[in-house]
Amino acid sequence: KAVSQILIKQGYGGKIINMSSVSGINGVANFGAYCASKFAVRGLTQVLAKELGPHDIQVNAICPGMIVTERTQEIAKALSKKGVSTEEFIQEDKKRVIATTPLGKIATPNDIAQIAAFLASSESNLITGKSFTVDGGATMNWENWEKRMPKITGSQFMSETFKGYGVTHLVQTLLANKSYKPPAVRGRCRN
Repeated sequence: KAVSQILIKQGYGGKIINMSSVSGINGVANFGAYCASKFAVRGLTQVLAKELGPHDIQVNAICPGMIVTERTQEIAKALSKKGVSTEEFIQEDKKRVIATTPLGKIATPNDIAQIAAFLASSESNLITGKSFTVDGGATMNWENWEKRMPKITGSQFMSETFKGYGVTHLVQTLLANKSYKPPAVRGRCRN
């Protein structure tokens, strides 16, 4: 809301990119609160696209699948069974995801940054109200994806894995990532 008011006041349009999740495309049993929040992000993206379109403001969302970041360590600590190290859990989870993903790999922070850079560029000026899935095709095999999810409640998952995290943390992680290479953006990109 605050960003849209600034963009409207400036009077030359702009871009808003929201972060959702593949869990905002397909629901996951026992993760109702998390899935509902990610579905809500996609719905809000569409509403804002309609409301802000007359001001030449494009609003889109990114729906990442599994990405290995520092947050993955926290999730693994919360979800791994006794006797299984955090690293073992991550490696097994990566194998399960890769096995059910058509491209046979998981996303990196750079993959998410690339789509964000495209959506922020002038090359996406006619794209609004859309959600972009970055998961190597995993959502096409959702029934297999869902089977890999732990059998805990969504509130346990949320309280254990999302302490202090959010979009701000994701952006900070992307910016701090030494391997991130910003894409070449052609044309004028407005902030």
